[in-house]
Amino acid sequence: MVLLVTLVVSGCITTKNLDTKPATGSISGKVVDAESGQPLPAVNVILIGTDIGTATDKEGYYLLSNLPAGNYDVEYSLMGYSSSTLKAIKISANKKTTANVKLKLGEIKMQI
Repeated sequence: MVLLVTLVVSGCITTKNLDTKPATGSISGKVVDAESGQPLPAVNVILIGTDIGTATDKEGYYLLSNLPAGNYDVEYSLMGYSSSTLKAIKISANKKTTANVKLKLGEIKMQI
């Protein structure tokens, strides 16, 4: 009887440990024009050094979810604007991090 209870309890503990997934967090925010404050759609939002990224929606909002906890450098870029990088943004397990960004118009260089 004691052996049966031990096996049942051991099986429950083992099954529970197998179902454990690594805890993740997310980063979201809004990207706007630095001068006008207007939202910027289609801004590329990339976690530097990874293949993880997204683009802002028509209202300038973005969301990167299911990110392993850690510190990330995030680059924001859009044609016609100077890119911006936020360094060492901390992503914590089971937390939402917010990072809002203002992009400045870039210098346009023409080659003749």
